[in-house]
Amino acid sequence: RALSLISNELGVAVAPSLEDAVLEKLELIKVSSSKVLLVATIRGGVVRTVYVDLSVDIPSETLAMVMIALNERLSGQPLAELRRTLPERLRDSIADERGAELLNIFVQSGAELFDLRTLDVPQLHLGPASVLASQPEFESGERLKSLISLTEERDLLSRAVGTRVHGGRIRITIGEENDDSALSDFTLVTAEYHVGDLKGVIGVIGPTRMPYEKVVTIVDYTSSLVSRMLAT
Repeated sequence: RALSLISNELGVAVAPSLEDAVLEKLELIKVSSSKVLLVATIRGGVVRTVYVDLSVDIPSETLAMVMIALNERLSGQPLAELRRTLPERLRDSIADERGAELLNIFVQSGAELFDLRTLDVPQLHLGPASVLASQPEFESGERLKSLISLTEERDLLSRAVGTRVHGGRIRITIGEENDDSALSDFTLVTAEYHVGDLKGVIGVIGPTRMPYEKVVTIVDYTSSLVSRMLAT
């Protein structure tokens, strides 16, 4: 919203895709004699937890041994890769009978633990469309209608903005340079921001005539500011 008001364009931001997230570490916390809490810390600050019920009481030293084995085999790997290869990665990783039983349970729970696609995280954030609607380019009924229709196409915008390639620079696409015809009346000015190893996109959507130098400066500064804020 602040980006919209400062730039006088339609602010847009797409959250980082958690499919690209990398596992930082795993912890096993004994809650009771029959329950263990699996805690997965993802680079970028996301923490995922799953409770696992045990059929037998597993000693703390066995739990520690399993946790070491898990981190040796899994840490530093992308979550999507872990979902595909978890059984193979953990096969024959520990000889202790009780530890092996816990590992087997972990393999069964791992798909849920590493699947962040189910998290209710809004991917697209839009500023108020009224900022653009007040501009001369959108005084006509047809242009205003196209603006309103665009703001309702959240999947289209999320895809169009979130998949843009930046190469560490500001990206500007004007009118028909945009891949989707629904954006042919608009300009997109975007930049990447970072949350740990994850990347999101922030920028503005406006008419093909806009004060480009001013807008580029604002988007560049905002992306850097967001990255710094999320790093603290």
